[in-house]
Amino acid sequence: MVIRLVAIDLDGTLFNSDVKLTERVVNTLRKAMEKDVKIVITTGRAMSGVVEGVLEKVGLYEKGNYVITSNGAIAQKTDSGEKIFYRSLTVEDFGKFEEMCKKLGIHIQMITKDSIYTPDKEIHKLTVREAYLTDTNLNYATFNDLPKDIDIIKMMLVGEKEILDSAIEKIPSHFFEE
Repeated sequence: MVIRLVAIDLDGTLFNSDVKLTERVVNTLRKAMEKDVKIVITTGRAMSGVVEGVLEKVGLYEKGNYVITSNGAIAQKTDSGEKIFYRSLTVEDFGKFEEMCKKLGIHIQMITKDSIYTPDKEIHKLTVREAYLTDTNLNYATFNDLPKDIDIIKMMLVGEKEILDSAIEKIPSHFFEE
């Protein structure tokens, strides 16, 4: 069997515990590319969190390379940034999400092309960490503060595993269907 493409995640897969690519990983990816294996980075991160740390280091900016970011919301060419697939969420979606999360007492964040927003006045440490790791602007804004035409790429619950597991069990089923 000949392998033609490897689609691989970053966090918990390619990155080490310090959230870095080791030389061994970089060399392994480059060797695969030399054998005409396409490497496609697939990640929950926004594009800003992939560029310097991965695409440049591994050499995935050449024509014919692709990246899938924001948990599958965007697929694009790495050389031009041209989007092949794009699916965004609306401010109304965020309003419903924010209202539900307030009732559940959990932190949330939403991500646009160049910023992370949270309606939580006490910004969760994991939101701050993500903004730092992905070199993304971090903003406080509630549903009413957001421009109605903002392009939301991703919304997510934020917190420790036990808290999230408990909250997820309480999310109304229609949220999973929408």
